Amino acid sequence: MSIRLWRTLLSLFLLTAGPVALADGPREGLWVTPSGFSVPVYGTQLVRGADGSLHASCGRLSQEQIEATYGRSQTVRATMDREVRQAVQAAGVPFTVVYTDPDGAGFNDPVVGPVRKAAFEAVAAAWSNALGGAIPIVIDVRMETDDPNTLASASPTDWVIGEDRVIPLALAAQLNNASVNDGRSDLLVRFNPNHAWDYDLSGNAAPGMVSFVYTALHEVGHGLGFLSLFSHETGQVLTPLPSPFDLWMNRSQADGNRLTARAPEQVLEDLRSGDLYFAGPNAVQAGLASVRPLPLVKLYAPAEWEPGSSASHVDQETYSDPSVGLMRPSDVGGIGASVVDALTAAVMLDLGYPAVAPVVASASRR
Repeated sequence: MSIRLWRTLLSLFLLTAGPVALADGPREGLWVTPSGFSVPVYGTQLVRGADGSLHASCGRLSQEQIEATYGRSQTVRATMDREVRQAVQAAGVPFTVVYTDPDGAGFNDPVVGPVRKAAFEAVAAAWSNALGGAIPIVIDVRMETDDPNTLASASPTDWVIGEDRVIPLALAAQLNNASVNDGRSDLLVRFNPNHAWDYDLSGNAAPGMVSFVYTALHEVGHGLGFLSLFSHETGQVLTPLPSPFDLWMNRSQADGNRLTARAPEQVLEDLRSGDLYFAGPNAVQAGLASVRPLPLVKLYAPAEWEPGSSASHVDQETYSDPSVGLMRPSDVGGIGASVVDALTAAVMLDLGYPAVAPVVASASRR
């Protein structure tokens, strides 16, 4: 896409700093952005299995959970310019982490705040090691939710319109080589301050606790664009155009059956088929190196629709190996991963994020 075309499109769809308001009428599990687009909000919740064990499971938040978690966020955008911003960069794209908690609370708590900040900045550094790009990705992060069942949640702040897709702000900035929203937040991430988090930077968690680092890595992935916009009620996307993720969704292991080219009634079946795949070439190559290699990357698509979990995660059983399983819908809290795995990073490349520039060894001196 040419820079001139980008500028034309962005002039039509740039964000304002105004408050976010939910649209009238039922929009279950969707956040309505300042531009009026729908964005699913994904959240991790603690679920007790039949054997009594606790699992952290990710799915789309209900409307009540969204309002409880993000109800006060409409005032945050107006105050972000007054907040302290922390720059984080490893090998690739820079991040700007904006801690929007009030003084003395959450990430700004005088006792546990520094530990929380260190853990989240380790997450940002892990994503910087996975993605290339030159434009800082701005994350509005806060320890705040009124819903006791929500451990953490994330979503893109908004979309811009591309030639054939809606593009999350973080990705749009990299493609445009400039911020598309005046340096304001590209994604929102929220955590429950009342949960028993384990802040171990390795991603490990003690029994009965959930890893903050591992959970944050997963939720940031959704905020960066690892999500589908297909509706299980209509078989159509929720926005004027599909997301970059949607464009690679394919029915069956035989490439060439893209959901975007199929009729809505077919898509309704596809989303519950157990036969749903991601066909991006980078992800396919990464998947072939996994314990269970397949021709395409299998997505989670059980016969009974699971809001948010279905279609927007890799398959739970196929990618049980932690080296490829960051974006599975459910995980035990003590997984012990503190990096973005190769499969997740490859999916992001297929969405359009640049690759991290290779390290060039300096010539040896004689």
